[in-house]
Amino acid sequence: MFYGTGRLKGFADVPDRARVVTVDEIAAEDWTLNISRCVPPLPRAESRPLADAVRAFQAVLTGVCEAEAELWRVIEAGGCLLEGPNALSGAADY
Repeated sequence: MFYGTGRLKGFADVPDRARVVTVDEIAAEDWTLNISRCVPPLPRAESRPLADAVRAFQAVLTGVCEAEAELWRVIEAGGCLLEGPNALSGAADY
């Protein structure tokens, strides 16, 4: 996305996932921004139960948090943290 002459540029449709719409199209939908009004729902074969999707997301998030904690251990072990007002903060507790 680029901000230049007061207009946003660089938006593009993603087939079956997202569509760039105009303000006039949004107004024609009574200013409702429901995704289903702009993009058709996924075919059943491509969707999965919400509970399964949440479990998969949680597993990935756990892995990300573990990787972040390991990164901070490596940074600290390598003596790369600064002291004083420019110090990097430690890893957040999740």
